[in-house]
Amino acid sequence: MCSVWVSWTSLVSMMICCSDVATTQQPSNAQTSTTSNVNFSILNIEGENYIRLNCASRAIEHPFEPGGISAQFVHVPKAAGTTIEHYLLDLARRNKIQVVRSSEEFNPIQSTKFFFGHSRIKLFSSNITQPLRITSFRSALSAVESFYRYKSRASRSHYNGNNKVLQAAMRVHQAEGRALDSAHATLRSLGVPQNKSLDYMIRTNMSAVLSQVHFRQSNYLQTDLCRTQTCTIGCAMRNVLLCEIVVWSDDLQNQWTTQMRYHVQPTGNTTTGHANPSHWPHQMLSRSGLEALLNDDIFREELEFANFTHRLANTRTYCAEHKLATVLFKLLPREAHLINNAQCGGHL
Repeated sequence: MCSVWVSWTSLVSMMICCSDVATTQQPSNAQTSTTSNVNFSILNIEGENYIRLNCASRAIEHPFEPGGISAQFVHVPKAAGTTIEHYLLDLARRNKIQVVRSSEEFNPIQSTKFFFGHSRIKLFSSNITQPLRITSFRSALSAVESFYRYKSRASRSHYNGNNKVLQAAMRVHQAEGRALDSAHATLRSLGVPQNKSLDYMIRTNMSAVLSQVHFRQSNYLQTDLCRTQTCTIGCAMRNVLLCEIVVWSDDLQNQWTTQMRYHVQPTGNTTTGHANPSHWPHQMLSRSGLEALLNDDIFREELEFANFTHRLANTRTYCAEHKLATVLFKLLPREAHLINNAQCGGHL
């Protein structure tokens, strides 16, 4: 790192480039199968670990069409999810598909539905047709900054609907925003610039910022049972492998368009516009701030999960581009260990 202060964008690039990025490979001596979405048996081929992904297009099952399979969008916050959700809601309504919040009744076999919202992934027994699962992610570092900037205006948010789950979530959201408002007032009195406020709070371990540092994209890939039972990050890795459309927000346009055209019958323009402005300035992170983050166990685990989903999104896009029926997805040694020993609250 050549300077004491660096931008979050630079840090994100460094964390991705410096990690041991595994590539997707299909060794010539490997057998292929299209019978299931994922075979969770880890294959060891020439000393490397792989897991078999079924990449076959689901367009033949007519998602987002009357009489076709249902679809679920696992909406991870602050990862271009609102952009994707608006597009999918519009598509479902134009095709007269019932839309249901995932926090409500969730039965994919009664009729064709589109399930959406900030809810955890739903899993079903293997003897029914699985819904098309869609999700998106971003880097762990940029997720912390984005969530912080979002929460910095949370005290001014409001919700006028009658959904009790959303009402409760908004109360928590507003309380976190008020805590940050108080922290920002303290920082102003100390002369801390706005673009270094997050760094200061991380370095001094201020409680107001803990919910942003500990924001877990992986939670949305844990089932509801994980609210009351112990689940591990390996379970989230297993569950995200069940998602056929996985998008990395920094490459949203390319990955989204490519994967949607592969899994959903052409329905016109798949272009999405991504705009979710924040009035809070972009943050700068110091060396000591970065060290504090990397010394945080929860953040390090999320960094590992985000790097895993980044490679998976690239793999799913590659499969869609080349119309592959199956592919072997290479795992880092620790990923293989986590997936092999996953505790999933009774699922999988």
